[in-house]
Amino acid sequence: MYSDAIKHKYPEYCQLAGLCDTNRHRMDIRNKRFTEGDAHFPEYKPVSPVKTYTADQFDLMLEEQKPDTV
Repeated sequence: MYSDAIKHKYPEYCQLAGLCDTNRHRMDIRNKRFTEGDAHFPEYKPVSPVKTYTADQFDLMLEEQKPDTV
């Protein structure tokens, strides 16, 4: 996912405002990887999690997070 690059490699250029997916478990795993790091990529240090939204909350995500790009 591009989220690793956004959160770990280019945080000075962009910010991951939220995750939206049909699968809550997949978002939980992604946030766990953010907060705990990844043994396969030791250079990825723990960072803060992002807010998650289910697919039916897409409009809510846009309203709350006000992203520049989706």
